[in-house]
Amino acid sequence: MYAHARNDIRIYELYQEISHASQETLKLSVAEFFGYLQSRWEEFAQYEPMSDFPADAASIMVKRLNR
Repeated sequence: MYAHARNDIRIYELYQEISHASQETLKLSVAEFFGYLQSRWEEFAQYEPMSDFPADAASIMVKRLNR
């Protein structure tokens, strides 16, 4: 229960970081800014819920591994 609440908080924080990020305000080069966003997108993707159905859960896991 508490782990789920912490995940929700981190998901919200990531959403805020991504939505408020701009290359200008962070003073990053294009490559650095892309890396900044990519690292947050990858972490955000880790919180994708698994399905209760084994076949769906397996396909979600395959997608995660192929990223």
